[in-house]
Amino acid sequence: SSLIVLARIDIFRSFYDNSDRIPIVMQITIIETVKGKSKNSQILIKGQEGKNCLEMLNKFKIGKTYVFALSPSYTENSKTVDSTIFDLSSCGEHWLSYDNKFVEGVITTDVKEYTKKIIDIQYKIDNYKGSDYNKVVGKLYKERQILYKTQVQKMTYKSFKQKLSIWVSNSS
Repeated sequence: SSLIVLARIDIFRSFYDNSDRIPIVMQITIIETVKGKSKNSQILIKGQEGKNCLEMLNKFKIGKTYVFALSPSYTENSKTVDSTIFDLSSCGEHWLSYDNKFVEGVITTDVKEYTKKIIDIQYKIDNYKGSDYNKVVGKLYKERQILYKTQVQKMTYKSFKQKLSIWVSNSS
């Protein structure tokens, strides 16, 4: 991710199939930039629209604060970056909830192994065709949830930023 920010969600800007239930773009106000640079204090985050690998935005709440790890969003011709629009990937966890100076979510350096396990489970869910679908897929959803819970941590925002700076310097 090229941009990591602490930000408040202002508004959902557009919705899947013009419904008011499934947002696909949200506007945020950057409170603090943790990594990278943004020329703007307000940016848009693109989410899942049904045919991309981006995060579902309906899990986020207007007025709440989160840490987001974002990537530049390319325009339709795929060659130009718009500096006001960023993508929030769903391949792994790229956000943390923030409340009262604490962050909570999946905080791990072993992202590849965790992501591989999640993708393997999701592949099994998406491709299961058996007659006992509800039973098997239900177990897979529980397995995914248990895996997720093993990775969830809560720490102060300050500690998170210190850990992140160590991870970033070790990967350079």
